[in-house]
Amino acid sequence: MGNSTKFHGLFDLRDDGMIVYSRALDSNAAIRGDLVGQNFFDKFDGTGESVDFRLQFYEFVKSRRGVESIVLDSTQGNARLKTKVLMTRAYENDDHSPHERFMLEILEDV
Repeated sequence: MGNSTKFHGLFDLRDDGMIVYSRALDSNAAIRGDLVGQNFFDKFDGTGESVDFRLQFYEFVKSRRGVESIVLDSTQGNARLKTKVLMTRAYENDDHSPHERFMLEILEDV
């Protein structure tokens, strides 16, 4: 992924991966508020397994489960790190119709 960056933090996504809210830190520990409105999976490549991560997210969306935790391998230089991703399903009522949202919390080096 050409413009990908390593991120960790909290993300609020729609079911298509579009970022609605982000409290993310990039690999330089800088808060990134400029991610809203972009597709998470087009920007994220902190796992080394970003294609699998995208598939696991969409499987979670289809599953109707409320919460799921996965651990992915990531690399930083020559070091292999474990990246833990906590996925939570949430609902927001807007204009009398509920919208599903998906919270991702990404924890590095677990």
